[in-house]
Amino acid sequence: MDKATLLHFRDSVAAGGYIGGADNAAIAAFGEHAMLAQNATLGREGVDAAVAFKEALLPGWYWRCGRTTLFDGWAFINRLDPNHCDRLDEASGQAPTPGKALVVAVLNALIALAEGRLTAQPTSFAMPAQALNLHDCHAQEKAAASRATEGRTDG
Repeated sequence: MDKATLLHFRDSVAAGGYIGGADNAAIAAFGEHAMLAQNATLGREGVDAAVAFKEALLPGWYWRCGRTTLFDGWAFINRLDPNHCDRLDEASGQAPTPGKALVVAVLNALIALAEGRLTAQPTSFAMPAQALNLHDCHAQEKAAASRATEGRTDG
């Protein structure tokens, strides 16, 4: 995907615009998923359309979105952890609606992948959920540090 096109669409959606499914640039960028991009950014189908767009382009990535008194729409997506603990594999977005914010987060992740800031493969290890304290966002880091020191003897 062309980074300049992704940046254009990201800025447009973040400002409240939409991606036209018949737009040649959208077809070039998203191929068969161009209509998903349109559905996700027109806002008629809500967050469901944005999730379908995310799943088409970044299948299996975890997501969260919503609105607060500070932001009309916010979203985070993360490839590795539903609690968004690995900041190296996370992207975010803000827009006028939660659905559009999720699209912005997807576009930000695609831009980061194109720039090499995110990798195509997970960079962290996976642990069973029961081994983690899911309320502790640094549990993976603590577990990694613990494993790194196992078997060492100083002296």
